[in-house]
Amino acid sequence: MYIRIQQQQIRYRISRHEAEQLLKDVKLSESVQLSSSVELNYSIKATTTSSQFEYIADENRLALSINKDELIDEIQHRPSKKGMIIPGTQTETDNLTVYLEVDIKKH
Repeated sequence: MYIRIQQQQIRYRISRHEAEQLLKDVKLSESVQLSSSVELNYSIKATTTSSQFEYIADENRLALSINKDELIDEIQHRPSKKGMIIPGTQTETDNLTVYLEVDIKKH
């Protein structure tokens, strides 16, 4: 899994294997050390509720929850380079667009 951040967009990109792990209720988490005292965390988990994105300030975490049925549909019927658009859940992120891309060629 990796993320790309540019021009009010956050793109999460996962492999097909990682998508299958999500469907088995495995949470994907990674982090990057920005300085000796600051770490940026990012994660994806599958859920049976609506897909959503949120920033959790106390954890300095970019957290994506993806609906399992939508993920299955993306994998089976229409994987695209554009990916799935995830609605923002905070008023501070109204101008932010979050995507989940599944690379079906990469296992």
